[in-house]
Amino acid sequence: MYPVSVDWGGGSIFLVIFGGLFIYMVVRIVWILRKKDRVKKDVVDVVVLAVVVLVMGGLVFGINGFNSIALKDGELEVRFLTGFKKVEITAEEISEARILDWTEESEYRPARRTMGTAIGAFREGRFTLENEEKAYLLTNSSRVVFLDTAEGWFLLGPDDLDGFYAEINQQMNGSD
Repeated sequence: MYPVSVDWGGGSIFLVIFGGLFIYMVVRIVWILRKKDRVKKDVVDVVVLAVVVLVMGGLVFGINGFNSIALKDGELEVRFLTGFKKVEITAEEISEARILDWTEESEYRPARRTMGTAIGAFREGRFTLENEEKAYLLTNSSRVVFLDTAEGWFLLGPDDLDGFYAEINQQMNGSD
């Protein structure tokens, strides 16, 4: 299993908003509980805030929990939180595997999200690249393993990029 961690430094605005909403929700709940004449609107406000905080919290923890890259028995399995997509690719389906950095090869830089998430340097989901090709991305860096497969292009950047690339090459060459 090769985790893809979110670099929360790049997502600090997201965390500030999440933290601010959480603090506001707690203060609002305390204020409502201290009021003698509660109104339905107050309760609705708290419920809406609670739902927003739960959804944002689910996104924060879901990104680290559901997204995964695994190599098992000659098969690559990539799970994407966005769209709840799971892709399984055999070594035979991979026609090209190489490491690239889209800061140096700008045609591979993500240009638009089709269905995905972007928080700081973290990218997950389906993107249109600068060269107008579509690709699945799961990375926290511009340095990725590029895979050309029957399923399409994949730009994968697990935390242990070099170890992942070595294992992909080993499985593509048929050695265990």
